[in-house]
Amino acid sequence: MGLIRLTPRQRRGVRDRLGRAADAGTYRRLLALLELDRGRTAAEVADLLRVTRQTVYNRAAAFAADPDPAALRPRHGGGHPGCWTPALRAALLAALGKRPADLGYPGANWTVPLLRAYLGRAGGRDLSDDTVRRELDRLGYVWKRHRYVLPPDPEREKKTGHPPAAAGPAGPGRRPGRGRDRPPAVPPAPGRVGQAGGGGPGPDHRRERQAGPVRALNIRTGGRVLLARRSGRGPDFEDFLDLVRGHYRGRPVVLLVDEDRSHTAEDSRDTAEDLGIELVWLPKRSPHLNPMDHLWRHGKERMSGNYQYASVEAQADAVIDYLVSLSRTDALRKAGVLSKRFWLRP
Repeated sequence: MGLIRLTPRQRRGVRDRLGRAADAGTYRRLLALLELDRGRTAAEVADLLRVTRQTVYNRAAAFAADPDPAALRPRHGGGHPGCWTPALRAALLAALGKRPADLGYPGANWTVPLLRAYLGRAGGRDLSDDTVRRELDRLGYVWKRHRYVLPPDPEREKKTGHPPAAAGPAGPGRRPGRGRDRPPAVPPAPGRVGQAGGGGPGPDHRRERQAGPVRALNIRTGGRVLLARRSGRGPDFEDFLDLVRGHYRGRPVVLLVDEDRSHTAEDSRDTAEDLGIELVWLPKRSPHLNPMDHLWRHGKERMSGNYQYASVEAQADAVIDYLVSLSRTDALRKAGVLSKRFWLRP
């Protein structure tokens, strides 16, 4: 006698579902019942369906406990429980609405490692990079560089405009050919560069915009001395020398500097000599030899990349705060001092 014996009604129900089976798993289960009902042994059915005999016994016992063909459909498990709980997703969305610096993380924009560190602290889950990237992709976030559209310059016409050309042949002061009706040069706007309205030299605003905080790095210990100044002129460098001497009291100090005008000024040299600070000059056009420039460039890339600050002062403060937060080893590594090819060994 076989493992199971179907009634005529059950046999018709199994055959009807067999013809309408939508997946292979349900089809194989129903076919096993019909083959067992025909008198085949469990070993023969297992060999026909390429399963173990225990599987055939289990399906026969399941049908005997619940003689309903609908109960034979596959019941797939839910798989591994997901990592993203509602609280963790809420923490991710809250973080994406803010800057990393607002939550105590250095950086102008979120990166996958920063998000992993924040979610590990906020949700207590150590997520992988791929898990975070998949969730960001599901939320519709993509990496794209920002494009800033600057407002129109109200003085553009003064900077690029030319006086109307006078009619008549080209005379003295006019150039023949293309653009002959334009004067050889456009005088600078008063009060910008050169002579100011009062007759004295006006401030060089271009230099003010390009200058950054005065900075120094100790290549032995990794200590940093930073002084935020807007102009970077001679008096600012003299104040920086006072700050360095106060930081390294009674110890010999050697500063590696370039030949910037604020460094080569006579007052700056006299101040350095009075304070007992020796100035060593870098070769011309060799900023790559200055380790502090490498560290400063890293700070600007980390804190200023793809982010527009409200003011230059806020941007400088953010970069300085990040550089101060670095450990001594990290500062030396970012500056290239720990490299085997570093040219200046302490």
